Amino acid sequence: MSEWRSALAFLLLSSAGRVGGAHAQSTAEFRRRVDELRQTSRRVHETLRTTAQARTRGMILDTLRRGPLTLVVVPSLEPVAAAALDSTWPVIERTYGRAVADLGNTALVLQALDAPEGPVPPQPRSIEVLASTSAGPGDVAISLRQVLATQIQQGMDSGLARWVGGVLLPMLIDSEMNGITDLCLQGQDAACRQALRHLEPALVSTPLGASARLALLDVVVRQGGTGAYDRLLATRGQPIDARLAAAAGMPADSVFAAWRHRVLSAQPLPVAVSPGSAWVAVGWCLLLAVLALRSSRWR
Repeated sequence: MSEWRSALAFLLLSSAGRVGGAHAQSTAEFRRRVDELRQTSRRVHETLRTTAQARTRGMILDTLRRGPLTLVVVPSLEPVAAAALDSTWPVIERTYGRAVADLGNTALVLQALDAPEGPVPPQPRSIEVLASTSAGPGDVAISLRQVLATQIQQGMDSGLARWVGGVLLPMLIDSEMNGITDLCLQGQDAACRQALRHLEPALVSTPLGASARLALLDVVVRQGGTGAYDRLLATRGQPIDARLAAAAGMPADSVFAAWRHRVLSAQPLPVAVSPGSAWVAVGWCLLLAVLALRSSRWR
């Protein structure tokens, strides 16, 4: 395709030259130039292919194995990948049992385009798991479980797949977490807070919708006045409640109280109906029903 594009570009240039007054080229000369372009294009493609093959042969890759799972990574990502695979394999095996054996013929490739070695060359019968060099073991573990769960659940029968309607993502729950959860269920607030800290951020849904968060941010900006948004940006990396408090120029509890008051004030007031008015409404409903039944349409 690129060869024909080059030929077309040459044809246009030669046509423009003729319009400008340059002497017309013969058909044989034109064909010769097109052949030269084709040969040049083939040489470029061959050079690129040879370079890619040389790079592939020279790249050192690490192969990690846990059970039937095989993970291919570049050396710079090996420590993070090993830790992620160590936490992923037990929960995958516990959740899916013998179905995990179906992954024995498929390799996982941890692909980080910003790795110092560059991207991993294409591997036969493989599935890519996207990551970055800044990702920690927990982030990579989530990506691994998502890819593995999706691949395994492709073996579900159609009836079960329709009923599930999604991908079951196994969660990491160890014995310590179980003990913390039990204490939380017994009403110990400290245990509940500790259990929440153990949850993976990607699996925790946002408690408020976008409209509620925008309303809260509007309160923060109004309370903070000029410079509130600048202070919000300047506190990057801090917890969100601290950032909102800094932007509003008041404690976080006061910010949330002002937001709550605004939400409650926006609710419509209930309409008070007296007993007499209610009976009048009932009477009108009965009268209209009788008139409707007497209509010729229902006869």
